[in-house]
Amino acid sequence: MPIISSTYDTFTTASMINKAISENLIKKDIILVEDIMKTEISYINVNCTIKELKDKMLSTKHGKFPVVDDFNKVVGIITIKDIKLDALDDEPVGRYMTKDPITVTPKTSVAYVAHIIVWEGIELIPVVENKQLVGVVSRHDVIKALQYVNRQPQVGQTIDDLVLKNFTCINTEKGMKFTGKIIPEMLNPIGTASWNALTLVMSTVGTIALRQRNHLNIAVDSFSVFYVKPVQVDSVVTINTSIIDMGRHYSKVEIEMYNENERELIGKAILSAKILKKN
Repeated sequence: MPIISSTYDTFTTASMINKAISENLIKKDIILVEDIMKTEISYINVNCTIKELKDKMLSTKHGKFPVVDDFNKVVGIITIKDIKLDALDDEPVGRYMTKDPITVTPKTSVAYVAHIIVWEGIELIPVVENKQLVGVVSRHDVIKALQYVNRQPQVGQTIDDLVLKNFTCINTEKGMKFTGKIIPEMLNPIGTASWNALTLVMSTVGTIALRQRNHLNIAVDSFSVFYVKPVQVDSVVTINTSIIDMGRHYSKVEIEMYNENERELIGKAILSAKILKKN
């Protein structure tokens, strides 16, 4: 039987242990690049010729390759689209590659990589450690990992979980309707609901409304919000979400927060999001 000696009382000690366990569980749920990257990679040397690159593409069935120098340092990325039609077979790969590519480390979070993939519009990211190529992650790998996370139960409570645990939702014709109570953790120093907490709630329910339309992987493009009235603790609020525009790559959601009887407007927001797709 383990014995713990502490200067705190039993309740405080137990609370500190539970908090530490919860924080570790949250960190455990965060997927890193090292969990999904491919270590058996195909790459090409910067001094290789276009003919060697084409042979490698035929043998591996890949269309994208990291380009490394003699010290295994990533110096570029080359794809089949980069090779011009009039390129000679004896020309070096370095003449057509994209120089100074974006790279990540094994400890980079997959969520950060997804953000890069969306905004930069790239398909393959080299993974480096001590400036040496150790693996690659593709758009397909990232989306597969995010879908895996969405299917897993959250073991530890994040800020989002803590704020949204008192909210329930139902589907409507245009989007979703959320109803919940303002909890003490959401208050500011003067005793009303913090504007930051309300913004968190409104932005989160907006993304949830999009995910209900099978848009599982999205990146928020912009979020505009204004408030009309303050909210007191233990007040019940209703949030209506309405998808006002939905395209192949972008979607927009209108979010309105009312009091319990939906007579007084508390705040209103517009969320624009970009949809992350495999192709």
